[in-house]
Amino acid sequence: MNKLNQKLYKISFLLLFFLTICLLCTKLLFYFGGKESKYLFLVYIAVSVITRWLLCTDSVKDKISNIIGFIIVLSGTIFLNINVFDYSYDGIGYHEMGIGLLAHGWNPIKESADVFIANSRLNLLGNSHAVWIDHYASGTWTIASIFYAFTGYIESGKAINLLSIFILFGMINYYFARWKNHYKGYNYVFAFLCTVNPITLSQLFTNYVDGTLILFLELGILSWFVILKEEEKQERLKGVFLLFCSILFCSNIKVTGLFFIGVYTIAAFIIILVYCFKKNKKEFKGIAIRLTAILGAMVLFSVCIIGYAPYMTNLVQHSNPVYPILSEKDILAGQNPISFEGMGNTQKAIISLFSKVDNINVNVDREPALKIPFSISKSEIEQCFYGTTIAGFGPWFSGILIVSLIYLFWIFVIQRKERQKESIDIAKVYFIVVILVSAGLTLFFEGSWWARFSMYEYFIPLAMLYLLGEDKGLLKVIICLLFVVNNFFFCRNYIDLFRSSEYLRTNLNYVSDISKEEEIEISLSMADWSGSQFNLMDYGVVYSITNDEFEGGGICWGYSYRMLTETE
Repeated sequence: MNKLNQKLYKISFLLLFFLTICLLCTKLLFYFGGKESKYLFLVYIAVSVITRWLLCTDSVKDKISNIIGFIIVLSGTIFLNINVFDYSYDGIGYHEMGIGLLAHGWNPIKESADVFIANSRLNLLGNSHAVWIDHYASGTWTIASIFYAFTGYIESGKAINLLSIFILFGMINYYFARWKNHYKGYNYVFAFLCTVNPITLSQLFTNYVDGTLILFLELGILSWFVILKEEEKQERLKGVFLLFCSILFCSNIKVTGLFFIGVYTIAAFIIILVYCFKKNKKEFKGIAIRLTAILGAMVLFSVCIIGYAPYMTNLVQHSNPVYPILSEKDILAGQNPISFEGMGNTQKAIISLFSKVDNINVNVDREPALKIPFSISKSEIEQCFYGTTIAGFGPWFSGILIVSLIYLFWIFVIQRKERQKESIDIAKVYFIVVILVSAGLTLFFEGSWWARFSMYEYFIPLAMLYLLGEDKGLLKVIICLLFVVNNFFFCRNYIDLFRSSEYLRTNLNYVSDISKEEEIEISLSMADWSGSQFNLMDYGVVYSITNDEFEGGGICWGYSYRMLTETE
C-alpha cells in the first residue's frame, strides 16, 4: 500500500476521533449543567491530538505531518463553510435554530428550547421550532454548535458535511486498497463514488443531516467488513471502534439512523452467530454472550446516555422515545404527490425510482412522470437539488440500478452455478446480505420514494462498483462515468450559491455598519426561517424586532429576513 493511502487514512482517523470527542464530551458535559463555550473547540483538538500521539506508533515525523494534515483539513473546511450561506428551507429553519440555541448556552437535558429562549437575551422572531428541536436527535447540531461557538459564525457548522466526506473517503480508500491492492487507482474511484453521491453533494452546503447520515451508515457497514475480513487483532479492534462511532453517530444524527444501522448490525450479528454455531458449537454460547454484551453496551450508551435528549426525554414526556415519529403527527403529510395517496410503499418507491427527476408535493399541480432509463431532459437537471422528492438520486440512477441488478444477478446466480465448488467466506455472506437488506428496505420501508430518506438504495449500485474492481474491460469505465455525471448534476447550483453568498455577505457587512448609526428593525418573510437571525448576530447587526409585518429595502433579496432602517 502506498504512503498516500496510509496518510489519508491516518488523517481521516484523527478527524473521526476529533468529531467523536466533540460529541461525547459535550453531551456528557450537559449532565453537569455545562454549556457550549468557544474554548471547547480548542480543548477537543488538544485532547484528540494528544491521545492519538500517545497511542500511535508512527515516527515523530509522521505524527507531526498527520497533525498538520488534520489542522489543514479542519480549518479549510470551516473557512470554506463560513463563506457559503445555507439557503435551504429546513436548514435556515429548525436546523440553524437548534445549532444557534446550543451555541448560545442551551442545555437540552435541563430545559426545553422555548423555556431557554424566554429566559435568554436572544432577540428572536418567528417559529422556535421547539417541536423538532426538543424531540429530534441533535448530534450534528452539537458538533456544529462547537464550531459556531469558536468561530462566531453559524455557517461554520456545515463543515461537518465535508469533514464526514473526507473521513469516509480516507477509510474506504484505505481498506479497499488493503483488500484489493492489485487494482491500483480504482480504490480512489470507488471511495470517491461512495462518498460523493447525490445526497452528500446536494446537501453539502446546507444544515440538512441526510448526507452525513448516509456516510456514517457506510462507516457501519465498512466496520463489519473490517471485523469479518481482517485477521490482525489490531485491525479488528479498529473495526470495533469504527462500529461504535457508526452506532453513536447514526443514532444521534437522526432517529431513523438508529433503525438503519440497527438493521445492518442485526444482519451481521445473526450471520456471525450462525457461522460460529456451525464452526464450534462448544464456544458458541460464550461468543454469543460477548457479542451481545458488546453490541448492547454500544447501543445503550449511544441512545440512553449520549442520546438521553431526545430518546429518554421523549420516553418520559410522550411515552415514545422516537416522538414525533410513530405518533399521531405525520411528519411527511403534504410532502408526497397527490397520486401517492393510498399507494403501498413498494408501488411508491418503484414509481419514484423510474420517473423523471422532480420536486412534487400536494401543492404542486404535477404528478410523477415515468420515463425511459438513461433518458434525460433539461427540466430534470433543473430539479436536482437538496429537496428533490421524485427520482432524487438523479436522472440516470434508474438505469444504473437496472444495470446493477443485472450484473449482481449474473455474478451471484449465473456465475455461481459455474463455480459451485468455490467456498463463500463470512464476509462474502455479509456482502450479499447487505444487498438483500438494502433491496428490502427500498421496496418496503416507509419513505423510500424520497431519496434523502432512503440512502440505502444507493448501496445496491455500490455493490456492483465494488465487484467491478475485478473487471479490466470497458464496462467499468462506462459505469464509473455514468455515476460521476449523474452525481454531479447535483452541483449545478454551486456557482450561483457562491455568488449569492458573496452578495449576502457584502450586504450583511453594510447593514452592520449602518446599524451602528441608525435604528434597524427586522421582520421575517416567513416565520419558519427564524434560524437565519443568527447570521445578523454573527455579523454584528444591531437591531430591534417588531411583530408587525412590513416591506423593507432589506438585505435578503431571496433570503429569510427583511430589514428596515429608520432615522429618528
